[in-house]
Amino acid sequence: MLHNTFRIIAQVVSSMERTPFSVTTDDGQVLACDKAGEGAVCLLVHGLGFRRKHWHRQVEALVDAGYTAVTVDLRGFGDSPVPKAQYTIERLSQDLDCIRAHLGVERVHLVGHSMGGMVALQYALDRPERLHSLTIASSTAHNGSRARQFGRMMSRLSRDGSGVALADVEFEAECRAMMDQVVQYVGVDDMMPILASLTADPDPARSLAWEAVVGFSLRRRLKEIACPTFVMHGSGDPIMPYAAGFLIHLGMPGSRWLPIYDGGHNLPRENREEFNAGLISFLRDLPSCAPA
Repeated sequence: MLHNTFRIIAQVVSSMERTPFSVTTDDGQVLACDKAGEGAVCLLVHGLGFRRKHWHRQVEALVDAGYTAVTVDLRGFGDSPVPKAQYTIERLSQDLDCIRAHLGVERVHLVGHSMGGMVALQYALDRPERLHSLTIASSTAHNGSRARQFGRMMSRLSRDGSGVALADVEFEAECRAMMDQVVQYVGVDDMMPILASLTADPDPARSLAWEAVVGFSLRRRLKEIACPTFVMHGSGDPIMPYAAGFLIHLGMPGSRWLPIYDGGHNLPRENREEFNAGLISFLRDLPSCAPA
C-alpha cells in the first residue's frame, strides 16, 4: 500500500516537471521554452514585459486537467536573447509556428495574454489550420491613434531610459500631454515620476516590443477566425480598456465571453482562479479536443 502511494505521488510530481527546450527560428532567433504534462498541447504566449514563468499557475492547472502546457519567452524576454533588429507581430506569429513544428504536432490550443493576445489573433489568421482553439485575455484587436502615440512614447523611453529621453524638453511635454489623456484618477504631476521610475534603465527588449504593437489592427478581420474562441477581460483593466476585449468578442460571432468584474490587467496572476476555471471549462467543452 505504501509503495503504491509513493508511486502515485512520483507520477504526479513527474507530470508537473517542466522540461526546458529551445527553438531556433528560420531567421536564427533562439526562443527559450518549457514543456510540462501529457496530452493535447496548449501553447501559452505572455504579454509585453512578462516571461514564460508568468504562466506558472496556468501550467499547473492545465497539467492537472490532462493537457501538455508549453510556454515560451518571446524575443528579448526572459531567457530568449534580445534580437538585433526590429520585428513585427507577424514575425512573432511565425515564431509560434516554429515552436509548433518543433513539437511535431498538427494543432495546438493557443492562449495569449495582452501583447500575446495580439500575436495569437495574428496566428489564428496566418495559420487557421494549426489551431484547435483560441483564448484571448486582456488584449485588443486594434491600436488606434492614441494607442500608437502611447506605444511610440514607451518605445523611446524604454530605448533610451527616462533620464536621457525626458531631458528632451519637447518630448517631456509630449509625455505629459499623453499621460494626461490616458491616465485616470492620478494627476500628471504624480504620474510622471512613476513613469520615469518604470523606465529608468534602457530596456531594448521592451522598446522593440512597444514598437511592434504600434499600428496593430485586425479588427476588420476578426470575422475570418473560425476556430472556437474564448475571450476574457477584466472590467478594471488600466492598460487595455474593457471595451477592447468586448469588441473582440463581438467581432467573432459564437465566441465565448467571460467578463472578470474588478479584474485588472494581469488576470493570469491576480485572478488566476477565475482565469484557470474559465480556460479549463472552455477546453473541456470543445467537442473533439478532450485531453489525450
